[in-house]
Amino acid sequence: MRPRPWRRASAAASGLALGLTFTLILIADAAQAAQGGTALRGEAVPDWAVGNARCSGVLITPHAVLTSQQCLKQSQWTGAHHRKTDWSYGGADVWGAEALGPIGDIGLVLLTEPFGQGQPIDLAPVPSYRMEHTLLSDPPSDRSRVAADRSAGTPLVVYAADGVSRDYRRSARRLTAYLQRGKGPAPYPDAAPLTYRSLAWLRRWEPWWMGPQTGLFAPGLFDRLYTLPSEVGGLAWVDQDVDDQLIAFSGEDPAEGLVSPVGEDPADRGAGIFAVDGSGAEWLVGTVSGERLQPRLSAHWPWIVETLVQHGLTTDALALARAVLGTGDGIEADPLATEGDIHGRVDPVSGQLMFYRLVRRDESGGYGEFPNGAQSNAWWAVLGHQLPSRRQVLAAYGPSAWPWPLATPAAPITGASLDAAQASLPQSSPSSPPSSPPRASPSTAATREGAEASRRLSRPPGNAPAPPAPAAAR
Repeated sequence: MRPRPWRRASAAASGLALGLTFTLILIADAAQAAQGGTALRGEAVPDWAVGNARCSGVLITPHAVLTSQQCLKQSQWTGAHHRKTDWSYGGADVWGAEALGPIGDIGLVLLTEPFGQGQPIDLAPVPSYRMEHTLLSDPPSDRSRVAADRSAGTPLVVYAADGVSRDYRRSARRLTAYLQRGKGPAPYPDAAPLTYRSLAWLRRWEPWWMGPQTGLFAPGLFDRLYTLPSEVGGLAWVDQDVDDQLIAFSGEDPAEGLVSPVGEDPADRGAGIFAVDGSGAEWLVGTVSGERLQPRLSAHWPWIVETLVQHGLTTDALALARAVLGTGDGIEADPLATEGDIHGRVDPVSGQLMFYRLVRRDESGGYGEFPNGAQSNAWWAVLGHQLPSRRQVLAAYGPSAWPWPLATPAAPITGASLDAAQASLPQSSPSSPPSSPPRASPSTAATREGAEASRRLSRPPGNAPAPPAPAAAR
């Protein structure tokens, strides 16, 4: 039997480096691209890895490369370059609302033909919402044991451009730690492990990172997110809101020469960030935007799936949606489904991608078929055409799936409010990170805790038709 040419990579497999191509000549001077970690060449380069001297990216479906919005808008890419085979493929660029710094800094290259020349090729392993929620969790809140121990917590891995060999078309670098820069030539030695820390955790245990001039946030970004009122472009978020959108790289220490493994160089932008589970398997959870704050992908899967549908890639959209939901094809592929599970399929009546939540089973544990059309039945609640958000999925499983009480979500943030906030941000470079223990207490305007539900960031596409508002979870 002929093998399927496309498969979701086993998370245990080595990561794949994707690289996007553009019409300009490859430049040789990208000195700040990744200069630590382990070099990958030939068969060691993951199937899903793309990139060149301008940017990196990740193959998430047979026809879709995920990368940074900055790459698409600034480099004018017209396709994607496969780092493993040194083949280039044509495509179209799509991005959403104007990014607010690292928030929303994602885009897609939709390929005219899939990678692989008909040969089997692995896609980046995408975790379900529930798995990602478990992976991106803080270590125990015991300062004496873990506050200064970067080995505690979920390990992170980045597959970035190779800034040592500067062969950006046929190699990549696997990064697992902050770097000890300044001790000899590159590759720089690894230092503290790269592990996940939420902003809420940082506020409690490393509060020197949480302020408007700490180096973690670009000038003006902290105020826009936390303190300024909406009338002047502020979002009035709390830490959980920002954690829903971002992954922080906060293990730097200039006094010790420790720096982020990725820099501001374009070659690293769009590189895949993977969380490592207890078995050593790696799962795609983010992309590189800059040195310290990176987009968290679970906030953007609904937009990505909707965009694929809008561009006629419904098969790709359905496969990705099922990976994100962690469920199969209802009765046929998931006979042990539990109440609260959300499934996607193409409705045979309308031909549209639809989502359903299992609301009940009979006394024997069975349940009926999906409804046809837009009407729910006794077994399945019709949720609509858009992939439910991470919050909606976790809420469907009850309090045990969520770390703090859920309330009714606030009104979605609009693209216009993001544009207003972005326009008022200073354009200067980020300040240096702190080199000593905390000297300032957290802002009182940003210390609201747990029970306040996070506001969901709604990102209508920028150069693509706007998707409909997400259906509320029933």
